[in-house]
Amino acid sequence: MKLTTSHSYGLAAEQIALNYLVKLGFQPLAQRYKTKYGELDLIAVKNQDILFLEVKARKKSYSLSEIVTSKQIKRNYQAAEIFLSENPQYMQYNCRFDLLVILDKMIAEHLVNITPLDPY
Repeated sequence: MKLTTSHSYGLAAEQIALNYLVKLGFQPLAQRYKTKYGELDLIAVKNQDILFLEVKARKKSYSLSEIVTSKQIKRNYQAAEIFLSENPQYMQYNCRFDLLVILDKMIAEHLVNITPLDPY
């Protein structure tokens, strides 16, 4: 599969992330979930945990401070609130926000439970 655009590269990275989550035992609930605050790349569930995953794809080295901001994480939290309000069956689940960095089509980093206060 030849990746020629940023969009197609990002879609391929999301597929890598989705496969990774399934291997970890998560069941996908939504992909590219759009809200007025922005888009959640992947939402998955495992037991009583719901995972909101931000996927960042890079073709070369990166700095976390360049690819994810506290503002973006806050928007993800707001988007997750909308998802939960539209899917009340998950309201009592433990929520987790992770960041998965895909570098050159490989998982480079998985940050678990990121918050808007994390110093990236």
